[in-house]
Amino acid sequence: GTGASHDYATLTCKVTDLNGKVFSATFLIRHESDFSICFASGTEILLADGTYEVIEKIKPGDKVLTWNFFNHSHDEQFILFVVDHGEKEYELIRIEFTNGKFLEIIGEHGIFDLTLNRFVYINALNYEKYLKHDFALYSKDGFVACKISNVKIYTKLTHAYSTTSSYNYNVITNDLLTAPPPEDLYNWIPMSDIMKYDIKKFEQDVKKYGLYDYSVFKPYGVREETFKYFNGAYLKIPVEKGIFTFDYIIEQFNLYKEWINY
Repeated sequence: GTGASHDYATLTCKVTDLNGKVFSATFLIRHESDFSICFASGTEILLADGTYEVIEKIKPGDKVLTWNFFNHSHDEQFILFVVDHGEKEYELIRIEFTNGKFLEIIGEHGIFDLTLNRFVYINALNYEKYLKHDFALYSKDGFVACKISNVKIYTKLTHAYSTTSSYNYNVITNDLLTAPPPEDLYNWIPMSDIMKYDIKKFEQDVKKYGLYDYSVFKPYGVREETFKYFNGAYLKIPVEKGIFTFDYIIEQFNLYKEWINY
């Protein structure tokens, strides 16, 4: 635990790749059986056609509206995976916003912070430092700002779901722009403007560090489609910069590979 008012522990998962190498991944959890990367049942996902569907009815391949940080525009992509971690009593963090929207999060989840111009990962231990920040609320022309109005922490019988989209790694949930952990997979590209990647610096990094070829991932059981839809080529840049390791990428893949259909 941390000694804070909400007693958290860590859970380390051991995973083994196709070469027999063992990796470990650590999650922040309320109870040892809880995942910390989930939304509760009833969370609404914005589909590409402008309608909403609750997360428990979302399927891989469903087309959703996402945000493209390269083009600075809404972008239609598809769901890569949906993980149902099961139904039970979870501790939920209900984050309420000034526009009347809310998110019910199990553990933590990424929400795009307009004040910091990046995804922040809010949990029961850190939410107070974000209370005055602006967050990205969906509008047809892009996003507008809203703030956190209240945070409640309670237990509830619910399913816990994790999901993300192809290429852009984000979805619009209850009208907030969200992305699952781990944070370092999303925040390594520099920004040139609000919600827009610095394309010039990105292209300079591509020229300096190069890109991964699929052949690097193939021995670990990563399908070529998975490599493509998760932007595997670009991940050479943060690895070369020392932001995370190649082993870390494979660790993340191994945690989710049974649910990835591409």
